[in-house]
Amino acid sequence: MDKKIAVITGCSKKSGVGYNLACELLERGFKVIATVRNIERSELNKLNIPKPENLDIQVLDLCQKDSIDAFIKRVLSKYSYIDILVNNAANVAIGPVESAAEEDVLTTYQTKVFGPLALIRGFVPVMRQRRRGILTTTSSIFTSLPISMPGVGVYFSALAAFERLQESLAIELAPWNIKVINFQAGPIATELTRFEGSRTDIINEHYKNFTQQAYQWYDPSSFQTGTEVAQVFAEAIEAKEPDLCYQSSTFGRKLVETYRDDATGNQSFNVLVKHFENLYHEDECDWKIQRPTNS
Repeated sequence: MDKKIAVITGCSKKSGVGYNLACELLERGFKVIATVRNIERSELNKLNIPKPENLDIQVLDLCQKDSIDAFIKRVLSKYSYIDILVNNAANVAIGPVESAAEEDVLTTYQTKVFGPLALIRGFVPVMRQRRRGILTTTSSIFTSLPISMPGVGVYFSALAAFERLQESLAIELAPWNIKVINFQAGPIATELTRFEGSRTDIINEHYKNFTQQAYQWYDPSSFQTGTEVAQVFAEAIEAKEPDLCYQSSTFGRKLVETYRDDATGNQSFNVLVKHFENLYHEDECDWKIQRPTNS
């Protein structure tokens, strides 16, 4: 059987989810295509990771269309297929929404929404052809809160937007057995690529110490390491029938359950699947969800 191939974006930093998930999947026998924006500054290399022969480090800048197109072309030319796409990379604008210039918002959304969508468009055709695959993203438990957290509104709005797109994809791609996972991490002790809003004049005049105060909401005991999160993430990816949503810790699951009846997302998903399974189809070429038949 062919080795499973996983593409993971945003793998530069040792403390990050991407780096640690790459290591975890390598340990589990996957071929991992790990992307970094800058090879020279990346902490990921083949000298300090397990099974380096199964690691392929590739350059990818999700803010550059040419970089995305070239990456997809290189991967499909070299491997012809992938099994798992992990949209993990992040570029986080922090601080009050007012301090984020248009370019800050675009950078965050390009990294967490538009770039990942371009990768999905590039890799879904080969997953459809093979009638299997997994699309997943590193999101946050805080997308489940009834109101967005101050200080990270731009970033969390991008995560929430992409989760909703993934939920649609879960139904739309179901006929081809392509699974979708929203992996909702809790607070992580990681060096996330983040930047203050560009409008420093606004911050200096109206929001001094705002971000520091906003971050006091987080309970330090709830933080996980990138390694801990990656272990849970890998288990979700390897699940035979994965849930639509996973949380990275008991703390995270309990938080989500405070605001949602079903932390897995499966109840609402299954209702929609049942609806579409029961629709009458006159044309064999129709898009349709059918229950698998035992052969």
